[in-house]
Amino acid sequence: MQRLIPTLTFFAFLVAALFGVRATLAQGVVADLTTHDVAVTADFTGANVVLFGSIVADANEDTSGIDVVVEVIGPTQPVWVRQKFNASGIWINDEGLQVTRAPGYYAVVSTRPLEEIAPRETLLRLGIGFEGLKAEISRTMLTARDEGTQEYLDALVRVLADKGLYVENPDGAEFVGGHLFRAEIQLATNVPLGSYDALVYIFKDQEMTGQHQTQLNIEKAGFERFIYTMAYEQPFLYGVLCVIVAGLAGLGAAYVLQRK
Repeated sequence: MQRLIPTLTFFAFLVAALFGVRATLAQGVVADLTTHDVAVTADFTGANVVLFGSIVADANEDTSGIDVVVEVIGPTQPVWVRQKFNASGIWINDEGLQVTRAPGYYAVVSTRPLEEIAPRETLLRLGIGFEGLKAEISRTMLTARDEGTQEYLDALVRVLADKGLYVENPDGAEFVGGHLFRAEIQLATNVPLGSYDALVYIFKDQEMTGQHQTQLNIEKAGFERFIYTMAYEQPFLYGVLCVIVAGLAGLGAAYVLQRK
């Protein structure tokens, strides 16, 4: 039954798009994810999340020059970015840069390269793409910005991109017929838990003409969720349980060694 839910959701969305259900429209575009909840278990190896959407337009309207951009932005957190330097043969950290709000995950997929979809000024203003993301982060920083700020922000994006947590894919979105489009977002194994924003932008002739937003939740499931919840909500009980388990493990190991 659970496997049927994403399929039924998509067909319901498709019917709504084809028949123009205005209750779900947002500035000329309707979109939804095949699933809004991703469960992280012990054997979690990443996941693919698919977003389907439709541009609200007359059937005979020309769709040439239309592009789709989809952003998935994870929960934000404060981050310190530091650079190592050599001081008399010893590598130490510099004072670094404090980033007040950096997304733990960021992905942007589009129908073609972003620089071909919209002017750089528009992307920076909307915070789209790696350059737009750095501009958005810079606007929220407490630390005063100077000439070296950009170097630290470049390093932050580069490190998280190497970990698979920041992704740019100019071929991740496509039109599948008429006004219907789809976008696929790859979630890495180490994605942070929490609530994610999925943003859809429609551009026509390099101008944004539509926008839509939906939510994605990534949470632990099963026994892992029980342990995770206990560790954060009942730390004292979690600590006592860890001590008991460690003690039992030690007694078991001692018993085995004595038998030998």
